[in-house]
Amino acid sequence: MSEQQNPTIETNYQAYRSALEPLISPELIRFIDESDFRTAPASAKEQYHGCYEGGLCEHSLGVWRALRLLNSRILGDYYEQDTLTRVALLHDICKIGCYHPEWKNRPLRRDPDSGRVLEWETVRSWRFETDFPAGHGAKSVMLCLANGTPLSRDETLAITHHMGAYDLQGTALWDYQNASGSCPLVMITHWADLYESSVVPRMKELKGSAGT
Repeated sequence: MSEQQNPTIETNYQAYRSALEPLISPELIRFIDESDFRTAPASAKEQYHGCYEGGLCEHSLGVWRALRLLNSRILGDYYEQDTLTRVALLHDICKIGCYHPEWKNRPLRRDPDSGRVLEWETVRSWRFETDFPAGHGAKSVMLCLANGTPLSRDETLAITHHMGAYDLQGTALWDYQNASGSCPLVMITHWADLYESSVVPRMKELKGSAGT
């Protein structure tokens, strides 16, 4: 479904842009405007979050909502709203230009006895590929700085380490442990990202199955 056919994509992007534009440089908002951010998925695999057109922007808005709630309920509004907005809405700009659309066939109907595929369907999918393999959160920070938007220490740490300790070892794990211990924003950003990417999709599944 194209952007023109799905008004939710444009609505989400305008909400994203309106919140973020006053807090970043003209160069960075122009970079995002001219990119595929508004229509890109948040992941390339169906079992992960936001694997559909517009998923990246939708996910970023969801992290923003969750991060503000965690800051209020857990940290007693310790961080200013501008900081929360920059962190949540910029944490995944590293994914800009990385998802390339393609089509693939998947089984639609199988023989119940043999399991043989009786009918296939062609579905939209994405292939992840980047010409700038500079990590994940760290790459988002680099893009901010390269486009004229400085970040505070806590904003930098929160975006850099928003994935938590997944697949970390050695000095990378040591850096994460030190960052999370010295900066509460690191932990609540990771929780907000994890909630939006894992808990929200699962709750939708559970509610859907309960309603059938």
